[in-house]
Amino acid sequence: SGTFAGVGLAIPIDTVSRNVESIISKGFVRRPRLGIVFAPDVMSEELQLNGIMVMKVAPDGPAASAGVRPMRGGRLGDVVVSMDGKRVASTDDLFGVLEQKAPGDLVKLVVQRASTDAESDKYEEVELKVTLGITDPQTNA
Repeated sequence: SGTFAGVGLAIPIDTVSRNVESIISKGFVRRPRLGIVFAPDVMSEELQLNGIMVMKVAPDGPAASAGVRPMRGGRLGDVVVSMDGKRVASTDDLFGVLEQKAPGDLVKLVVQRASTDAESDKYEEVELKVTLGITDPQTNA
């Protein structure tokens, strides 16, 4: 009828191959899990942060075990600035790096952490090693 506009999607063949293999062998796609809930990118931008702000950390999750700190008591939590040497300025950047990993992989997170001095605006960079978990195929969490 000429009214269909059409939508095109592109998925890298490596991603398709990996996911198909996982579905055939396990019945679901195995995805790595950090156990972090990030603030929306717009919040990090408004606060002029150099990375992605950590809002929550799953108790007993991979990030908690590595020492990642969430927001609490009105204080900023850690700000993730790189993963495995790749700068991450947005959640899209981080998930792009994470998509190349597998559950059980060890990744290096570099975070900016607020000073323990409540009067200071300074941050220190801390390197944390996180062993990625696996998402639950039932809840995708």
